[in-house]
Amino acid sequence: MAEHTVRREQEIFSLSVRPFQQAKESSKTICFKCFEDDGLVNFFAEGAGLSQHFRTMHHNTDVDIVKCKAVFNDHHGEEMASVVERLSRLRLQLCTNEADNLTYFEYTVRLDGDAAGTKIVAKTRREAAKLYGLVLHHRGKLRALGDRPCVIQVEENIPNSNGQSYRAWNAGNKIYVECFIPSRRMLSITHGNTPLTEQHYAFAGEYSTGSRNPLEVLHSVFGHTEFRPGQWNSISKILSGKDVIVVIPTGGGKTVVYALPCIMMPGLAVVISPLIMLMCDQVARLRGCGINTCYYNTMLSDNERQNILHNLKQPNCQYQFVFISPEAVITDSLQSCLDTLSQENDSKCLL
Repeated sequence: MAEHTVRREQEIFSLSVRPFQQAKESSKTICFKCFEDDGLVNFFAEGAGLSQHFRTMHHNTDVDIVKCKAVFNDHHGEEMASVVERLSRLRLQLCTNEADNLTYFEYTVRLDGDAAGTKIVAKTRREAAKLYGLVLHHRGKLRALGDRPCVIQVEENIPNSNGQSYRAWNAGNKIYVECFIPSRRMLSITHGNTPLTEQHYAFAGEYSTGSRNPLEVLHSVFGHTEFRPGQWNSISKILSGKDVIVVIPTGGGKTVVYALPCIMMPGLAVVISPLIMLMCDQVARLRGCGINTCYYNTMLSDNERQNILHNLKQPNCQYQFVFISPEAVITDSLQSCLDTLSQENDSKCLL
């Protein structure tokens, strides 16, 4: 992104145009009585400052810090919504300038269950969810990790576009979101004209565009129209519940062999990958297809690793793939997590 574009976006988030954020960072709030009576917004330090103000100006009214914070959060949230709106307008302008070579998309974002949505221009659905999460956080609606999350729906404003759902939490100094599939429908997997047995039924998620057999999933997710030699033989055995060892040279299509059946089967796929760059590339590729994927390695911060373990331990964990480095898989915290998943029969394969 061009330097001037970064600077313009930073100006939008500047504290100089965000008085409520400035007040928040200084542990200040507003007086609900001044706002109700005269529409005034004056900031006071929580505690002694607010109490002194009430004794001086509203001596017949008790200090109600909860009500003060509620009014403050309403305004703080509107301030952030205005910031996101200005950012979206800027990005729409940048999209018309081919010299910037920028790609943004307009999304409709809403809380799960809400009819009205907010237009947000972002690079990805995930970024759109995070920006909306900031608005919810400033309104005081976003809870901390470990509590019940807010569910955010993100839809791209183009015909026949699949929406995505995200769980959102307040993770200290950032917004943490995880894509998940809220509901799954059963598919009958067929190969050619020969239906497989009932035990081979599998789940499909939002990455599927009505696919009803592995070939269609191969095309919709990986962009291939046919399997390479040996791939279907291995995939069909995995789908039938058999253990499989596959030795394929680099570039021979190993990813399709393990990923396709894991996409079509319920549960979590645990992938051991020794190459960090390959791991990141595979995660980005699957996420790009709308598949809920993460990686866990020693390059992540302690907080990031704890966030992932937190999500893995959630009931009905919605991760479909977790990529793990060899040195990370032997850590006590991850071993304990995997043992729990294995006992609950939530992990379907270890690769």
